[in-house]
Amino acid sequence: MPLNFDSESDASPTKSPRGAAASPARPAGKRATVVVATDAGAIPATCVDGLPTLVYWNICGLGQAARYALEAAGVDYADVRIDAGAADAAEYKKLWLDDAKPRVDRDCKALDFPNLPYYLEEPLGVTRSNGMGVTVDGLGALSQSNTILKHLGRAHGLLGDSPERVDLFLDEATDLDNAITGKCYRDAASLKPYFESELPAKLARWEKCLGDKTFLAGASLTVADCKAYEVFRKIRRL
Repeated sequence: MPLNFDSESDASPTKSPRGAAASPARPAGKRATVVVATDAGAIPATCVDGLPTLVYWNICGLGQAARYALEAAGVDYADVRIDAGAADAAEYKKLWLDDAKPRVDRDCKALDFPNLPYYLEEPLGVTRSNGMGVTVDGLGALSQSNTILKHLGRAHGLLGDSPERVDLFLDEATDLDNAITGKCYRDAASLKPYFESELPAKLARWEKCLGDKTFLAGASLTVADCKAYEVFRKIRRL
């Protein structure tokens, strides 16, 4: 049976595993509108109530870092979490794959690759300030978790002093996450030898990059910190 480390429990952004980048801090007075979708009609092809809208399974997984970034940015947003159902049931994940995905693909023209997570925002041509003297065009829709994070970084000043370093840490964190998540779902017995033989050297590189700094890529929080925090949170739970 696959290990389940994707529960929303223990995903608080106020906790930071030792040696990891500082966890995202949530500005006062801002909150997500959380929608747990148990029927296809609740899975949106347009923004929920005009808010930026993130859509993913009702787990942490590939959606959690974007949630952290939206919280850190201090924006009001809709967090739509799709109920996948029981893993051993015939209907597992069909709510999205069979019911909602074809409709979203048809109705959301701006979403070139309908997949989870996806992110909906005000349409192209609408501009706003990102708080740092830069105007950002609304994108309409995006998929791919790191693409969403990079957009949020550009839109909300979460790319720090070195966007190239942010890209590097996002890719490295994704590689580490994929290596561990794949074993959890396909071969949980291989986790222990991996943790004992390969993981220490990988974590040592992360420790060297972080050093005594608070954040990975400069003097302020970036989307790379959001991603790295979530990957290290999973490792700590395992």
